[in-house]
Amino acid sequence: MIYGIMAIILILFAFLKKSYRTERVKQYPKQWFQFLYPMGLWCYDQYSKLLRTQKREEEKKANAVYIKENASDKLELDIVKRSIWTWFCLLFGSILATILAFQTDSIQQEQLKRPEFGETQIYHVTVDGIGEEESIDITVDGKQPNEEGMKTIFDEQFEQLKDSILGSNPSLDQISTDLQLPSSIEYGIRVSWESNRPEIMNDQGKIQTENIEEHGEAVELSIRMTYSTYESVYQLAIVVVPKIKDQAFYFDKLRTVIQRKNQEEAEEEYLNLPESIEEISLHYKIKTDKSDKEIFVLSIVAAAIVFLIGYQNLNNQYKKRNHQMQIDYPSVVSKLNLLIGAGMAPRMAWKKMITDYEKRKKQIRYAYEEMIITKNSIESGYPENRAYGEFGRRCGIHCYLKLGNLLEQNLKQGTSGLNQKLEEEMIHALEERKNMALRLGEEAGTKLLIPMFLMLGIVIVVLIVPAFMSFYV
Repeated sequence: MIYGIMAIILILFAFLKKSYRTERVKQYPKQWFQFLYPMGLWCYDQYSKLLRTQKREEEKKANAVYIKENASDKLELDIVKRSIWTWFCLLFGSILATILAFQTDSIQQEQLKRPEFGETQIYHVTVDGIGEEESIDITVDGKQPNEEGMKTIFDEQFEQLKDSILGSNPSLDQISTDLQLPSSIEYGIRVSWESNRPEIMNDQGKIQTENIEEHGEAVELSIRMTYSTYESVYQLAIVVVPKIKDQAFYFDKLRTVIQRKNQEEAEEEYLNLPESIEEISLHYKIKTDKSDKEIFVLSIVAAAIVFLIGYQNLNNQYKKRNHQMQIDYPSVVSKLNLLIGAGMAPRMAWKKMITDYEKRKKQIRYAYEEMIITKNSIESGYPENRAYGEFGRRCGIHCYLKLGNLLEQNLKQGTSGLNQKLEEEMIHALEERKNMALRLGEEAGTKLLIPMFLMLGIVIVVLIVPAFMSFYV
């Protein structure tokens, strides 16, 4: 019933939207489903509102694909058509589901058809007549074949067994390894095996001896198949040949010999290893527990540690650089403010600060080195205002970024008021420097607590240990 309701809702939905944006719909190409264009256009508008990110992504792709067309219109029509085909799928699916829901197969003469032999069929049957109508599941087994049909099935299974029991053996007349003899096969048929030469191969298909003639030993397996009251017996001729004497063969034989000698010489102080296997001389070496794997693993760990230490060193240097630049910031702003206040242009003040730094340079001060890079870029023709902005971004610290933006904006708008802004920035920088000094002092005090606690522990041990020892004197 619900499928029918769904189909009705879909039809009503299309009918109610038939007048939606008809002027726009008239611009669409004529198609046999054009009566559904208004509904599709409504879906497109909802899609644009609800899935804006997805819509932008599709617009980007459409602009790249539809180069010579109006990408926006093309995408709109594409989504409209997609909406229409989605509507068709839902409608036909609902109608088909409704038909199937109301469709029932009547049972003629109260009979259920059996499936093929070896299969089962479950029927969902509605029973009427015992009170209210009720559904039950009836499992029907496959049709049992007659004696002739069963004989045909046995013959087919026998032919399949000829291949399935071989395992790694190439054919029935070249058996050098154990066979894989199943006790049951398809259709639930039981299988029993019997060998006429159990000293060569037993009833489980396992080879019992290694003393096999070069030309091979003929063995006949009797196969009895049974199903219900049906039974059939087959004879299968095979030839057991000597094992292929490859490396695996010799190692298997060596293990067998060593195992036997280990049991026979249990009272001896030493286990005597065989000197040869089938005239092949053997030499032994005891493999000691070397630490090659451990060394290799340790080398990997060491390499990782070295890499991480290098990364950490770089990280520490970067932190020190930032710390130094933050300390130097108040003096940089103060000097710049003083020089510009004395009448120098920002560019000349910048150059004067660099000249003074280079005269008394004892160690690298990163703030001034960044200023040198900025001066060089200006002298090479880079716009001055943009160079100051790049200076702040290159420093990567908030205060320098603020200074760079301040200089960049004032060069665009004129230098009036620049002194006042630099004065305010200098006061703020000094306050920040004071706070940073307090914070560093607190951190240093915290670090000093560790050796103090260690010393306290040593004092306690020195005092308490003799006291405890005096109790035992």
